[in-house]
Amino acid sequence: MYRIRIDQNRLHSLTENYLKKYRDSLRDEIKAFLRGDTDCVFEKQVGSKNLKRFTIKVQAGSFTYDFLSDCADPSNSLLDDLLTGDINKQISIIRRVNGKNPNNLKKLTAGKANRMGYKNGAVIDDFNAILYEIFITRSFEGKNNPRFALPLEKNEFVNDLDVRVCPYCGRAYTYRVEKSGKEGIVTVKPQLDHFLPKKIYPFLGMNFFNLIPCCSVCNMAPLKVDNDPLDSSRSKVSFLMSPYQFDESNIRFIYRQTSPDTYNPDSYDILVGYKEKKHKEGYNGFLAIDKFYSKHNIELNNMFLRSRAFHAATNGLYKEIGISDTLLPVLAAAILGFNLSVKEESKQLLYKFKKDMFLQMVGGTSTSTNQYYVDSNEKEIIVTI
Repeated sequence: MYRIRIDQNRLHSLTENYLKKYRDSLRDEIKAFLRGDTDCVFEKQVGSKNLKRFTIKVQAGSFTYDFLSDCADPSNSLLDDLLTGDINKQISIIRRVNGKNPNNLKKLTAGKANRMGYKNGAVIDDFNAILYEIFITRSFEGKNNPRFALPLEKNEFVNDLDVRVCPYCGRAYTYRVEKSGKEGIVTVKPQLDHFLPKKIYPFLGMNFFNLIPCCSVCNMAPLKVDNDPLDSSRSKVSFLMSPYQFDESNIRFIYRQTSPDTYNPDSYDILVGYKEKKHKEGYNGFLAIDKFYSKHNIELNNMFLRSRAFHAATNGLYKEIGISDTLLPVLAAAILGFNLSVKEESKQLLYKFKKDMFLQMVGGTSTSTNQYYVDSNEKEIIVTI
């Protein structure tokens, strides 16, 4: 739970290299679909009881054809925006697709086939199915024998970002492991979530800023996976903050002491406050943040124990002179085991949780207060802190 921070010069270098590696081969794959090459026409079946089979092919004059033609045109910026456009450009593209026909964003199912009037055995041009095949199946996953597209190198991508801790929850590492086996080097690839889900927005399946390194828990059902953080109009991010735009002041971890026995972890309740109700809905509905963090009272209790040890070691000096800006980093290092620099966010587990708990413990150094929506005992309350 932090903001992915990359120096602008380095970010420019990363995105330029990303374009150089994937753009031309992806453009060639798209051109093959526009030509209707044999290996770019594929079969798909939908339904369970009454199976329907379709031949999926790009058809001249369709919205799919026009969209892919823009991608194939080197003078048009669409493909660059699909690969490296920020969240605002992504939403702009979504509005173009959705504005033409909302069904473009819907996965091909039996229900959609009935609504669209697709006849069993017909050759159809389904925008979502075709864009999914190009950007997800052949490019992101490297399946179905892509003719030109290069599969995403996930290990390389995560290594370049240097994201060690899951930016969604902050509770687990983004694991990637290589191990020697009978058949050579076996790689456990890191988890990559599509912030704007690939089933709805497959054309963003290879977007640099839409690929979020995360932990396996956050990237499994029923958590983040295919949950859509956009509002119903698909015009702005509402339910989750993109890790590239995360503002930590919008969420605050808060503890409440429920018993005088401060040596007992069960004497503390962990609450999570949200400035916006939609964030409270999203971070719980998509990531179960409140439930997961309610179990971290042991870590909070350990912080209190270390605080007491530091107090004893310094003969209570910091209590007498107060928490100054100079002393705060020293005390933080002693209690947390790391400093409060933003450079630690992507490296330390529970960074934001521990930071918020620590600042509440010592009283912080800020004179400003904020109001947060908090769920407590199955009721919503407002907490000022």
